Amino acid sequence: MIWARIKTSSADNLKLEVGFTDSDSDTGAVNALATPTTTAHDCAVWCYDTSDAAGLFWQGVHSANSTTPSKVEPGLYLPVAATYDWMGVALLGSAVKFMQADQYGNPIYESAWQASGITAADALVPWIFAQTRNTTSKTVDVDYVIAYQRRTSADD
Repeated sequence: MIWARIKTSSADNLKLEVGFTDSDSDTGAVNALATPTTTAHDCAVWCYDTSDAAGLFWQGVHSANSTTPSKVEPGLYLPVAATYDWMGVALLGSAVKFMQADQYGNPIYESAWQASGITAADALVPWIFAQTRNTTSKTVDVDYVIAYQRRTSADD
């Protein structure tokens, strides 16, 4: 599981990702949020990307073994400049769950468990990624990160 408390100086022309991916050398685990496609072989990330003009909000994206990615689109929340968000991604067995809390840690969204195909055999790293979509620089403040792994694969 990963939880990250982040804020950005501007939500314009920006891509943000929080979660897990199988590589720390990708230029983003998600290549195109709208379609979606990924550059990662295996990933489970929250993604906000202004290049997806139809979905300017946080969306959960997961893919295993380079399969066509699936999305969770709550359509509720987008980054607000200079305001912290808590973004969480949980993995259990071969399922993923996406969670969000406000700047104070109050839960505001939790998805149902999604069949992801990602398993304990997949080597993943905690992932926080930012990419500007134009030449204007942005500041992304990572205030807090919690990443941990359960000792069992059962939901007990």
